[in-house]
Amino acid sequence: MTYLDYEVTQLPDSVEMIFCKPLDENGVRKGLDEQQMKILITLLQLSQDKIAEMYADIKSKHWLLAIFESRLDHIGCKIDKASRLLLSLSCSTPGTLVMYTYYIAYKMKQGGIDELSLDRLCEDIFPVGFFSEKSLQEYWDKQKVNPGKNPGGDNLLDYSKASESLLTK
Repeated sequence: MTYLDYEVTQLPDSVEMIFCKPLDENGVRKGLDEQQMKILITLLQLSQDKIAEMYADIKSKHWLLAIFESRLDHIGCKIDKASRLLLSLSCSTPGTLVMYTYYIAYKMKQGGIDELSLDRLCEDIFPVGFFSEKSLQEYWDKQKVNPGKNPGGDNLLDYSKASESLLTK
């Protein structure tokens, strides 16, 4: 595996230029699977009150939603509860959700989107579907920073300085 030099962690647009832009240009997208489609259809049919109830229930049981929410809040990315539910229920690892967090922030910045609704998530961010697992793994590996003392390597996506260009606060 090739690691990024530590210095890139100190550049305010590293996440945008090293991770988001290449993923956007070269990442392989696939249509939603059956479970994701069921979740999407359910969310599209529910009232905002029912989505809020569902959100509270799932947040109390599904730790990935709490991680996703925390990262979104950290970078000031405003996404509605339905979109948060679809993404958190579609991902199986914290790393995948972190990648989607920054990718969505990148696309929102590109499109001048201040707050993302489920409709806009589907139409403007993922009109073809989410990224393939193979692409996500490839780009996860590409954002690894020279491990130094940490034998597993660091993640560029975990350095706040490297994502400042995507902050909306």
